Amino acid sequence: MNTEMFKAFKELEFAVEKVEFIKEEINRLNQVTKDLSEMIKEYRKNEDNNGANAISTVVIDIVKIENDNLFKKMNEALEEFIGTLLKDEQYYYELAFLESETQNLEIIMEKMIKQGITKFRIVPLLIFSAMHYVSDIPQILKEMKDRYPQIDSKMSAPLGTHPYMKTLVENRISDEKIGEDSTQATIVIAHGNGSGRFTKAHDELKAFVKTLDSHHPVYARALYGTLAFKNDLDKISEQYDELVIVPLFLFDGRLVNKVKRLLGEMTLHSQLHITPSINFDPILRLIIRERLEALDI
Repeated sequence: MNTEMFKAFKELEFAVEKVEFIKEEINRLNQVTKDLSEMIKEYRKNEDNNGANAISTVVIDIVKIENDNLFKKMNEALEEFIGTLLKDEQYYYELAFLESETQNLEIIMEKMIKQGITKFRIVPLLIFSAMHYVSDIPQILKEMKDRYPQIDSKMSAPLGTHPYMKTLVENRISDEKIGEDSTQATIVIAHGNGSGRFTKAHDELKAFVKTLDSHHPVYARALYGTLAFKNDLDKISEQYDELVIVPLFLFDGRLVNKVKRLLGEMTLHSQLHITPSINFDPILRLIIRERLEALDI
């Protein structure tokens, strides 16, 4: 690895670590909020309204403020990370968030409209077509078109349906060294959809695993919804000596940690090999570039 590549890798690694640290702080704060909420219920149950109100004040005045600050830091860390990932790209871009009071999609588009920009190419950093992709972002773009009739926008396909994602996942699988005499299978785990309203993401996941070149069975499973791995992974594991688990998430963060925790709580009969998630692999840069180039506007 040459010096420039090593430097770029270390910058990317540092940005990921910063994002992950903030995610863990948010998780910690969410747990504190949950614990305090249970205490409030207990005080209410015992008709101690003074105690309940005192804890409510802590939740509102302290925990919420800290939580808001952490989300702001999270967005800043993600922006730094994306900037590191795409710093050598030649196109101009702005990063927007669905959940931000200062940098959401509407605010960013309005800022660019004031600069005279009327054509927008939107690349959602989403793996498959779940709620944000199918509902939230299109609704925002419709509202912006109603307010600014002169603009046009197009949204790319999700990241997970790009052919390069197949290569990335196949690389993850091949990196795991499994004994030749062992029976094995691969479980690709994506986010999933728990509401049952946005099933396209599940269909895309199932179609995706069918494209993978593998000499062993590959199963499409999810963290949430009808494809949830907790429903039947114990039964699947009875058939194989070893299972390769591929978390199909952008980060090895909160959701991947939840996957690992749930796996640890299950009675499984296979040896598990859990690969890294996407972790903003350099292939992701190529996917984003090609998603942009495919948007003719």
